[in-house]
Amino acid sequence: MLFDLAEPCLLCGRRSPQGLCRLCAGELRDGGALYDPLCRCGLPGTEQGGLCGRCLRRPPPFTSTYCHWVYQFPLDRLINAYKHRGCLPAERALEPLLREQPLPWPDAEVLCPLPAHWRRRLARGFDQAERLALILARHWRR
Repeated sequence: MLFDLAEPCLLCGRRSPQGLCRLCAGELRDGGALYDPLCRCGLPGTEQGGLCGRCLRRPPPFTSTYCHWVYQFPLDRLINAYKHRGCLPAERALEPLLREQPLPWPDAEVLCPLPAHWRRRLARGFDQAERLALILARHWRR
């Protein structure tokens, strides 16, 4: 082939045209799903969906948190590369996974990311939460 458009997989280094090879994308999709209930703050909750001790003492000003994945390998590597090294191919690798997610709150009218501190945004050159929220907002039409 005259032109090879494949780049190394962000996780294992195999050649892949999409940022992640098929094996790593499958591991990311299948291996990190979160099935345990979450407390309102996002930490593991109780079996009955109750609040953790910290939220019982001082409830956060929001009613729920949604998280589909456990923050462990390989997701943690992608997020760290994206957030701390400005690796935009990691965003492209995460995008198909984000698009698979249903809107957790169908009545929600807006999606609002928590902004990065202005110094971090300046150092990175972008706000990763804002970029991911825009991807989801377009997908969910919010």
